[in-house]
This record gives sequence, C-alpha cells and structure tokens, in this order.
Amino acid sequence: MKLNLLDKIKSYVSPQAAYEIAKFRSASALYGGGLYDGATQSPHYNIQTFDTTEDEDIYDLQTLRATSREKYKNNGFYRGVIQCATDHVIGSGIRAKSTIKRKLIPNLTEDRAKEIEAILDDYFNSWAKSTICDITAKDNFFSLQRLAYKVYKKDGDSFASLPLTKVGSSKVIQVNLIGAENIESNKLGFTEGIKLSDNKMPLSYSIKQSNNTYKEIRAFSKGKRNILHVFERERAKSVRGIPFLTPVMRDIDAIDQFMKYELNAAKLAAIFFGSIETQSKSDVFGNDTNLLTGEQTQTTSNTVKENTITQLAPNDKLNIHNQGRDNPNFDKYIQTNLRKVSTETRIPLEIILTQFVSSYSASRAAMLQMSKFINPERMTFNNSFNKPIREQVIVWGILQGDIIIPDFFEHKTAYLEAMWIGDAMGSVDPTKDIKAKVLAIDNNLCTRELATSDLGFGDFETNADILQKEKELLLEKKLIIEETEDNGEV
Repeated sequence: MKLNLLDKIKSYVSPQAAYEIAKFRSASALYGGGLYDGATQSPHYNIQTFDTTEDEDIYDLQTLRATSREKYKNNGFYRGVIQCATDHVIGSGIRAKSTIKRKLIPNLTEDRAKEIEAILDDYFNSWAKSTICDITAKDNFFSLQRLAYKVYKKDGDSFASLPLTKVGSSKVIQVNLIGAENIESNKLGFTEGIKLSDNKMPLSYSIKQSNNTYKEIRAFSKGKRNILHVFERERAKSVRGIPFLTPVMRDIDAIDQFMKYELNAAKLAAIFFGSIETQSKSDVFGNDTNLLTGEQTQTTSNTVKENTITQLAPNDKLNIHNQGRDNPNFDKYIQTNLRKVSTETRIPLEIILTQFVSSYSASRAAMLQMSKFINPERMTFNNSFNKPIREQVIVWGILQGDIIIPDFFEHKTAYLEAMWIGDAMGSVDPTKDIKAKVLAIDNNLCTRELATSDLGFGDFETNADILQKEKELLLEKKLIIEETEDNGEV
C-alpha cells in the first residue's frame, strides 16, 4: 500500500499502529467491493472510474484466490479449463536440451562441445527424473512443473525456493514449492509479502511459517535467485499476479449453476406427474374420507405398478401435466458462455470442449491457434522456473566436482544455454503433417531436429543413434542387405 505523509509520520512514531491502519484500509477495499468483478460482494454490476496504483490492483487478491480455489474444487468447467492449459503447456514435462553457444567459447571444438552437452544433459536429467529433487520426496521435476504451473494459473502466482539439503553423505539442491498465501508480512514496507525497491524490484520475501511467525529471505544472493516467482504482469510495475480465470469467474459459475438447474428439471420431467379430478367422497386410492373430521379410513390397497391398467369412477377425470422439457436453448446458452471463456483465455473452444467435429482445416486451425497460447506460456514459465533451477543444479554440480569443465565460470552463460522442449502439439492427420515436414526439409525450410520435435518423435540426435544401432543389428542378423553404390564398373 502506498503511504501518505501522515502514514509515514505514524509509522515513525508507532510502527504497529501504522500497520493496523494499513491492514484496515486493505480490508475496507477488500470487502467494500474491490476492483475486480470476481471479487465484489454485491450482485449489482458497478463501474468505477478512477486511477489506481499497481498496489491497489491487488487489494482483491485474497478474495480472488479463495474464490478461484473454491471454483477449482467444485466447478467442473473451471477445473477443466485450468487442467486443459496445464496439459497443453506442460504435458508430461518440459525437457532441456543443451545448446552450447560455441562461438562464444574460444578453442572449443565441435566434438568437445557435443561431449559437454551430453554430460550436462545426463547430469540434469538424472536429478530431474528422481524424486530427490522434491523437498517432500514425492514428485520428480516434471511433476513439479505441472504442480507449479497449475498453482500459478489457479492462484495467480507460484513461488519456490531452492534449499541446499543434506541427503545421505552429500548435499543436493531441492525444490520447495511455497503456497501463494504464505507470501505475506506483518510489517510495513511490504507489498503482499514482498519488499520492493523504488523501481519495484524484489529485495526480499516474507514467508509465513507454520507457527505463525514470519521468515524474511533476500531475493538475490551471490548472483542467484533465492525465491522463484512465476506470474504474469498485468501492469509495468505489477508485483503479484491474479488468477487466470478472474474475468470469467462468474460466467463459468453461471454455466455450472445452469447445468445443475437443467439436470434437476430433467429429473422432475422424467417423473410421471398427473392429477385426478373426482366428485366421489372417497379418494382415488380407496380411502374413505369423513367430511366432518377430514379423517381417512383405508378400505382397499391400491399399488401402482408397471403395465397396470385401471378404471376411473364415473365423472372422474385424469389430467396429465406437461413439464415442457427439453430446453431448446440449453446448448446455445452453454456455447455462448464458453465462447466468452475462450476469448478471455485464448484457448480455442474446440480445445476446451475436446471436440473436433468440423473439417480437417477447422480442427487444424484450432490447434495452430492453441500453439499461440502455448508458446508464450512456456516462455514465461521457462524464464521464471525451469531455467533458474537448471542453472543452479548445474552450477552446484560444477562446484562439488561432479562435472569437470575448467573454464565454466568464464563462459557460464554460453555453457548454460539450452532449448526447452515440451510435448508436441499433436496431429489431426499424421500423414499430411509428415509429408508437409518432409517437403519443408527437402526445400531447406525446416531442420530435421525441429521437425522431429514438432511431430512428437523425441530428439533427432537420439533417434539417429538408435536408428544406427538398429541398422547394425539388422545387418548382423541378415534381416536386411546393405546397399552398395553402383559405380557402373563391370
């Protein structure tokens, strides 16, 4: 919260009193309606036009986060959109492939560069594939990627620290994911748990502990990040993120409520509903009624069963009541709201519904549009989470002697360069897509490595080594005959 002159004087005289005033103002903004429609407590739509600061933009953060978590637990559509984003952006994991910048390192031969790339990849992958990378020893690095990204979309941001933990006789860098609600402070000078410089650069983070104490950790030390913060900035000086589906929280909630109401109506419509008009003194179930006292005496036992035919008494009339189901506007209402969700999230409607019922061209266009969502999302996540973790793991391997590269720290940036590869987009018609890639390669418009990655066939160099071994094995078993070049000699 931005402090005025009076607040600064109060904080100098009594820091505790100034903190209580700041907390009260935040609560007033929070419960007084806030800035986001998803956080307002009033059912009436209200437009307020006034200038706000970056700090005021996140007054509603606690309400938005709590609302998003509740919808994720209980609303299938809400959960489905976040899971859809996670499955396409992260999938089974985003993997690193070393791509050393050879021109930046003097006297580095191609053979030595490939050898170092293989060493770096093997070292990092052995760490990433083991649950030792997780401080809770439950997930490997690729599962942690999914969890961190999912939390980032659900809560608005995701935090992690990289403690150096003693495991057995050695020390290992581990990933400690921190809940967004735990980044907070009971001191002035912190914005949603983050202490900032004048330029809004994080200086330190306040982390709430399980015993309700607060631990302050410096943002950077010795050139490395101590706290990783994954979020998407909405403004130039934003310091915290908001949940991914904030603008369409109510729309998704409306879809869920509408479907529940329609389901209940369909259940009622499935029940036979009718009434019998009669002028008899006894009711239609054979019970004599005392007109003076209203008491009934059962004289017969009538049970209605399937395929039962009965006869009404004279002057009795059977009225069948039509429930008016099905609702012809049901699908139209759902589609209209989901289009709004699709527009806000940039995820095509076909991807959200997992239905490709149009032509090949339309389905292909939807998948290409989805790639425009995936690529910037992966860039943000790689820069904020994957790259800093890989860098610290490899640097620690160099420091403790697991990796021997004499001039590593002189050219650290060049050695740490890597390409991050996620799951392939997929294919509607694999034959057409493969032919298109082959045509692009033949005309020097695409590399084999890029084509292999795009089609989801793994790593080109690894595949080439495996194909070479397979060919040698087939030749050894005489299952194929090695082709010889005909020079035209007799």
